[in-house]
Amino acid sequence: SDPPDHQGYARAKRKRRRGGRSDRGRRQKLLAFGVVGLLVLAAIIYLASRSGAAPSAPTAPAPALARPAAADSADAKVAKLLGDAEQALVQNRLSDAATLIDAARALQPDSVRVAFLTGQLTKERERSVVTRARSAAASGNINQALAVLDGSNGATAGSTIVAETRRDLQRQQIDERVRGLLKLAQARLNSGGIATPPNDSALSALDAARELAPHDAAVARVEQSIGARILSEARSAATRGDSAAAASMLKLATDRHLNAADVEAVRRIVATAQTSAHNKELAHLSANANDLIARSRSDETAIEPARTALTALRSFEGNGPNSREAQERFATALLTRTRTALDAGHFDEAQKLISDAQSAGAAAEAVGPLSAALTTQRERARLDNEIVAASQLKRIKSSAAVYPSAAATNNITGWVEIVFTVAADGSVADPKVVNSDPAGVFDKAALQSIKTWRFEPVLRDGKRVAQRARQRIRFALQ
Repeated sequence: SDPPDHQGYARAKRKRRRGGRSDRGRRQKLLAFGVVGLLVLAAIIYLASRSGAAPSAPTAPAPALARPAAADSADAKVAKLLGDAEQALVQNRLSDAATLIDAARALQPDSVRVAFLTGQLTKERERSVVTRARSAAASGNINQALAVLDGSNGATAGSTIVAETRRDLQRQQIDERVRGLLKLAQARLNSGGIATPPNDSALSALDAARELAPHDAAVARVEQSIGARILSEARSAATRGDSAAAASMLKLATDRHLNAADVEAVRRIVATAQTSAHNKELAHLSANANDLIARSRSDETAIEPARTALTALRSFEGNGPNSREAQERFATALLTRTRTALDAGHFDEAQKLISDAQSAGAAAEAVGPLSAALTTQRERARLDNEIVAASQLKRIKSSAAVYPSAAATNNITGWVEIVFTVAADGSVADPKVVNSDPAGVFDKAALQSIKTWRFEPVLRDGKRVAQRARQRIRFALQ
């Protein structure tokens, strides 16, 4: 146990910590150390005499043996060392005190006073380390405070107060790190960086803080704030028609396990807004397509824009009612354009329009007649471009033209040039006057005559084919 005057020593130490450094205080401390030293010395002498003396007779005690001078000299030296050590402790010169105590221990290893002062030195060392560490922490440098504690392991190994201080500082360090992360999370949230960039967002900072302090109330508050912002952003995106952003925020809300009822409420808002935006876009695409289709009936330049608009409508709606109706209108417009192309003799354009109309779903009964007309006109054009002299064909029947009486009376002569078709059966079809002289005088007679002509069928590749021919019929008086 501590010497009897240990409480006085402790009071002296507390007074020094409060700043009482007057000369009177020092004298009291030295006096206290002296008294303690004398008591310790008396106890040592008493214990030594009790353990080394033989039992004495009850009548007369044996005289005490004289103490060797060397022993007295060693005791004095130890007392001097320990006195100086006490003074060093009072002055907070811990390194000097340690040196003096070690020297005294070398002389008297079992000294009670050495043990006592060693304990006081340990306490002072602990107090000094803890004080420096807390001072560093108070200045805001937790890392330096922990370094102070870590650097004192040799002198304060096993110290409970140092270990407790280290734990306190580590908790404080974690608290500061959490506060910093939550501040960063709030800043990112304010700037709109909820989830992006992934490693520097409000959510990444929140997750790091929660990993350090999963049960911290401040972490829970920031998490609630971010969750509310996610739902708010989803609603705002839905309101402005940004379906992609709304869907992204809803997915984030689901992934973060936000309140299911809140998420579902926002999901309904988003669904309603998406439906409204979809209908609005559908109406726009449908109106645009129908307008261009109507223009394409009379304006050739509107056909391709109409086709593009219809493609956009079908991509958006699929095979919906608006797309089907627009497609039928487009097919009808294409067929109208086909008739115009046929009338103009633009057969290639007509063929393309028919193909487009079929692709657009035009009814077969509407396409069939136009396809047949195209075939007929193509053949007619071919024949018109392959006119041969009727003299090259073998005529098997003919009749002379009737001379118009008026022309005969007036002694008028002339000629008529006719283009006609020798049909596959050899008959004459589609005769037309292409030139005459005098004009109109002999035309009717010439046509009536040539209609009665017959030819041998024209063979091409072993098949009978129609052939266009040209014949000039002359009218002369005998």
